[in-house]
Amino acid sequence: MRPFRFIHAADLHLGSPFAGVGAQSERVRERLREAGYEALNRLVGLAIAEKVDFVLASGDLFDSEDRSLKAQLRLQKAAFALADAGIRLYAVHGNHDPLSSGYRARLDMPETMHVFPPGEVTMQHAVNRAGEQVAEIYGISYAQQHERANLAARFPVLPGLAADSRLFRIGLLHANVDNQPDSTPYAPCTRQDLLRTGIDYWALGHIHVRQVLHESPWIVYPGNLQGRNVKETGPKGAYVVDVSEAGEATLRFCALDAVRWEVKRLSISDMEDEQQLLEQLSALLNEAMPEAADAAKSDLSGQERSAVVRIILEGRGALHETLRPERVAEWQTVLRESSPDADRAFVWLESLRAETLPALDLEELRASDSFVGEMLRAAARLKAAPPDLQQWSPTASLWAHSRIGKHLDDAEPGETAAWIDEAERLLVDWLGDIRLTPGSRGENGEN
Repeated sequence: MRPFRFIHAADLHLGSPFAGVGAQSERVRERLREAGYEALNRLVGLAIAEKVDFVLASGDLFDSEDRSLKAQLRLQKAAFALADAGIRLYAVHGNHDPLSSGYRARLDMPETMHVFPPGEVTMQHAVNRAGEQVAEIYGISYAQQHERANLAARFPVLPGLAADSRLFRIGLLHANVDNQPDSTPYAPCTRQDLLRTGIDYWALGHIHVRQVLHESPWIVYPGNLQGRNVKETGPKGAYVVDVSEAGEATLRFCALDAVRWEVKRLSISDMEDEQQLLEQLSALLNEAMPEAADAAKSDLSGQERSAVVRIILEGRGALHETLRPERVAEWQTVLRESSPDADRAFVWLESLRAETLPALDLEELRASDSFVGEMLRAAARLKAAPPDLQQWSPTASLWAHSRIGKHLDDAEPGETAAWIDEAERLLVDWLGDIRLTPGSRGENGEN
């Protein structure tokens, strides 16, 4: 088997409108509209710099079946740029851009780009930059948006030949494997459906969270190329995959997103006034820029990366009473006053949200004739004379657990009190507002 290198990308969603930024900044909205196209440019740049033999695109190249002309022209430009570098492009279409519907401009595409048709699984021989066959790529596109059939079942079961007597096998599929949460069950299948085929590397798309479901054979979701809203946080990009002479694959993730979405949480527990809140909010936003800039160095585009950040205020504290909705909106406006430059990387506050709770007097609670008071008094007794948790009946079953017990055996002697402190803190956070006494009853006379 000849060694070769390829890139596995998916869910480009070209033409995505991007959600989460309203009418506050036209410049931010414009940068977001261009982010998907910039990520595509970075993908092409990475492929050329890494001298890969081919690129895989595992579905949802476009964000909608009514593909915009701009999105189609940008894909055409990228395909020709890859072709000029001797790099082939293999793609399937998914639920967002099925092949049987929507606007498809009659544009010339390079011969080095192949789109697998819908209906039945077909195979293409992938060649390296020298024109030598290095892999068999099996793929199938969606004909319709709401694809409920198990497309994985249409892939052939390939003979179990030794790796040195055959080509490397790749499956290109847009599907929901094992009913992934928070995702529509299009082309549903199981890991076993994929493992039965004899394919060495499943290049999947559809799930926007990067994950490796299985190794040797590989079942891989690279995630989407560019985050589109605050639910799609963290680094986004593609995998560079090296295949050795022995047919062993090595994966390396490369971040390619032009704008990164982040959710950051800030506790008000130790804050005494608005000045401290201002300083910590400003520091949190300032931290996002170095993080984005440092992450940009991991791709080969040499370009900066911007960030869109949601901040959630949490915890109990004196500032809770000041964080009414109208005041939070005012804080949000103040923090957005520095509008980003159009030609530079920026950090934009997507929203500021308050999930805080009022401060509590623990000693008053501990002395109260309530459920929470009794629990706090019990915690105090435990801290005064910590039990042997391994023998104590409420917790002994944890040590007997085959997996949990291994971690508990490594606990330091003084950790028992720390665990009780943490349990007490969680108890107060969850139940601190309950003021019912042991004998009180609800409206219907129920305990």
